Amino acid sequence: PAAVAGMLFVLVVAMVWLALRTATRRRRTDLVILRALGLRPREIGRILRWQALLLVLAAMLVGIPLGLAAGHITWSVFTYRLGIDTAPVTPVLPLALGALALVAVALAIAALTAVPLRRSAGRMSVRLS
Repeated sequence: PAAVAGMLFVLVVAMVWLALRTATRRRRTDLVILRALGLRPREIGRILRWQALLLVLAAMLVGIPLGLAAGHITWSVFTYRLGIDTAPVTPVLPLALGALALVAVALAIAALTAVPLRRSAGRMSVRLS
C-alpha cells in the first residue's frame, strides 16, 4: 500500500506541474494584458498559487471520498470471499498528512512555475497572429 500511495503521489505532483505549465503557456497573453493594467510580478505568483491550491483541493474533494469508498468495497469483497470477517480500517493520520503534503508540494510547484514569469514580467509582449 505504501508503494502504491507513493506512486500515486508522484503522479499527482506531475499532473499539477503539467497543469500549471500548460495554464501559464496558454494564458501568457492574459498575463501580459494584466501586467499592462498594473499587475505586479509578485501577483503573478499569487495567481498561480491559488490555481494550484484550487486544483489540488478539487481533486482531493472528489478523489479521497471515491478512493475510500472503492477501497472499502474492494476490501469487503476480498475478505468476504476469503471467509474472513474484518471491517476495513481507514488510517486517518496518514491520509491527512498525505493531503497536507500534497497541498504543500502544489504550492511549491506553483512558486517554481511563477519564477520565470515574474522574471520576464517586464519583458512580456503580445504577438497577435
